[in-house]
Amino acid sequence: MNKLATSAVKLCVIIFSFLLTTIIAYQALAEEIKNNQNDSEAVIYISLDGFKVQKGKEKGEYILTFPDGTIYIGALNNNALPHGKGKYTYSKGGYYDGDFKDGIPNGYGIEVHEDGTKYEGQFKDEKAHGKGIETLPNGVRYEGDFDKGKRTGHGIQIWPDGAKYDGGFKGGLYHGAGALTLPEGSKYIGRWDNDKMYGKGTFIDVNGDKSTGSWKDGQFIYESMGRFTYAKSIYDKEDYARAFKLLLPLAESGHIIAQAIVGSMYSQGQGVRKDPIEGAKWTRKAAEQGYIQAQMNLGFSYREGQGVPQDDKEAVKWFRKAAERGDTGAQFMLGAIYLEGKGVPQDHTESVKWMQKAADQGSPEAQADFGFAYRMGKGVSKDYVKAYMWFTLADISGNEFAKEECDKLATLMTSGQISEAILLAREWKKRKGEY
Repeated sequence: MNKLATSAVKLCVIIFSFLLTTIIAYQALAEEIKNNQNDSEAVIYISLDGFKVQKGKEKGEYILTFPDGTIYIGALNNNALPHGKGKYTYSKGGYYDGDFKDGIPNGYGIEVHEDGTKYEGQFKDEKAHGKGIETLPNGVRYEGDFDKGKRTGHGIQIWPDGAKYDGGFKGGLYHGAGALTLPEGSKYIGRWDNDKMYGKGTFIDVNGDKSTGSWKDGQFIYESMGRFTYAKSIYDKEDYARAFKLLLPLAESGHIIAQAIVGSMYSQGQGVRKDPIEGAKWTRKAAEQGYIQAQMNLGFSYREGQGVPQDDKEAVKWFRKAAERGDTGAQFMLGAIYLEGKGVPQDHTESVKWMQKAADQGSPEAQADFGFAYRMGKGVSKDYVKAYMWFTLADISGNEFAKEECDKLATLMTSGQISEAILLAREWKKRKGEY
């Protein structure tokens, strides 16, 4: 909601500047409003700096045009301030359309920012207050209560991948009772404090296995733990022999994640004699039921010929299944496979398509490879600015080679091009809510 507050400040600056520089205009305008006798669209006043006041088409409607191109169309009070219904259209993009009171948004309104962020709902003293809906450029949607510009009270937040939070908010953070459902179907129901699980709560995994107890700073302090959750906690402590004994019966009973872990343990020899064939068997069981990590692992098994016959086409099939469900690693692998032409015809355009999907999700390696594509003009038109942008993002994300590539590319670019690329990288991070 900081963007709403920023826009409100801009609005105040515009109005305040208007008051200081056009006192005479206000006197004339206030008198005209009382008389209300001018013809439609008649110009009432034009200042030396280009500020213009004119009548609108409708009765009681006025048009204010500011020197920077900002336009207000709507009602004014007798002090020549926006009052009642009106719309501000900002010169750099975005608008506010709704109710005003003595010059500031109050009541119901819609505000759209130049980056695409949209708020629709109640305003009070320039800020979102009461019931409203906020939609961010990345597709995240919140519907619920606001207080002084921030999400406070009860609300529902939904992500494009299907994740959903339904519960309390305070100052824009999860707070109080709430339920978070993740895309794969696991769910937490309980208490929150400043965006973290805190207090009594229950975690339910995709198989319905429940862990109920207390949480502190997002960490689980168990009281009663489901069989899989307990087995996984032993596995995470690297007590592999004990974990295998607990996980194998769960895998045999059909627990998808247990099957994937057992497959990995057989493949790596963790807590059991190494057996790649047995590992691939259990991995396939989980992969065929749609578990993404298992689909990825099975793809690697076919690519390397571990536990199954080496088969590039079969590897592509499993990587594609995971990639189409949004897995970043699988998308990166598909991009690399199309680049090298193993299991599929070499296709730079298709490679770039999958690399971009992974890069947009924040994969440092994909961002770096996408930068190379733009630098070399492989699958896309050669563009040093976009190449530098993606190398910059890869460097920020932790790719060890990206900074060196930025330095090399800088020798081929103007300072203006470099500045443009850095600006594009910042705008990308803003759209992702990371800046």
